[in-house]
Formats: sequence, structure tokens, C-alpha cells
Amino acid sequence: MDGESLREILRLGLPAGIQGMVFSLANICVQSAINSLGTDILAASSAAYNLEAFTYCIINSFGQACTTMVGQNCGAGKIGRCRKALGISLLSGGLSFGTVAVLILLFSHPLLMLFMKKEDSAAVMDYSLIRLHYIFFAHIFSLFVEVLSGYLRGFGMSAVPAVCSLVFICGTRIVWVYEVFPKLHSFAGLMTVYPVSLGITALVIAAACFLFRKQPVAVRT
Repeated sequence: MDGESLREILRLGLPAGIQGMVFSLANICVQSAINSLGTDILAASSAAYNLEAFTYCIINSFGQACTTMVGQNCGAGKIGRCRKALGISLLSGGLSFGTVAVLILLFSHPLLMLFMKKEDSAAVMDYSLIRLHYIFFAHIFSLFVEVLSGYLRGFGMSAVPAVCSLVFICGTRIVWVYEVFPKLHSFAGLMTVYPVSLGITALVIAAACFLFRKQPVAVRT
């Protein structure tokens, strides 16, 4: 085993792993709030989650692809192609996510029924649709978070998006659940935390990309 290679793998891999783990940690807090809203909302949230997971996998895949393309072109010293890869990843990811999201919303009732019991009330379906609409709106920001994070990781800056996600996704959701949600105490009010936390994080990571935009060139020279 080559020690230098191992250190580089850990330097890039551990922050990326922590960034993925942040979503799970933050969602534990959100899930505890969902549990307090009753069985109908709990069933609705579980059913909707099965559908929204499809769109997130699409978004995440373009973030991974962006890392690969940027890393290869950065290694070749072609910074212009790195920026082009970022644009292609955002455009392709947006079109792919948008297409699947529209199809899911058009056929939401039969798709959601795959994950519901026949005896579930109409309220469960209504609450499921509320979650889908909020989450799909939030996934627009997720696309920017994932792809811009992949862009930075391609340049070897893995810790930057990890710290941004930890502070602004996890932090915002914890504050929202314990400070904002008790005042609203509604499912829609709770679901608002997703677009808010991801929107803030997307802006911060975009600012980080702008701030470090010249650093890759300096590294290559």
C-alpha cells in the first residue's frame, strides 16, 4: 500500500462521506418532528419518500459525474473544460430531474398507491402530495449542491462542500425543527425546511466556487 496515495484518498473521500452522512443526521431531527404529527402524516411521508428517492439518485449521479470529468480535465491542465463540464452537468441533471419529476407528479396517484394500503384515508394521499411538491422544489437546489460539490471535489477541495453542508444543511434543519416548527406546527411548515436549508447551502457553495475559482489554475502552474 502506497502511503501517499492512501492519504490522498482519505483526504478526498472522508469529507465526501461526511457530507453524505450529514443528510441522514439532519433528517433524523426532521423525522422526529414528522412522527409528532400523527399516523396519517407518517404514512404519507413514508410513501412519498419512496418516489422522491428516485429523483435524488438522478441528481446525485450528475454530481458524481461532474467530479470525475473535472478531476480528469484538471489533471490534464484543461481548466476551461472543467467549467464546461460543470455547465453540462447542471444542464443535463436539470433536464433529467425535471423530466422524471414531471412524470411522477402526473402519475402521482397510481404511483403513491403502490406504497399505501387500500384502507388509508384520502388525507394520506393529500399529505403525500404536499411532501412531493415541497421536496421536488427543494431538489432544484439539491442539484446545485450536488453538482457544485462535485465540481469542487474534482479540484481536490473536498472539505469545503462538506463543511458547508454540515453547517448550513444540518444547522438550518435543527434550528427549524426546534425553533420554527413549534410555532407553525403543520406538515407544510415542516416541509419548508427542505427548500430553505438546501437553498441556503446552494448559495454558500456557489459563493465558495466563485471564491476559489482561480485556485485550480494556480495549483496547475
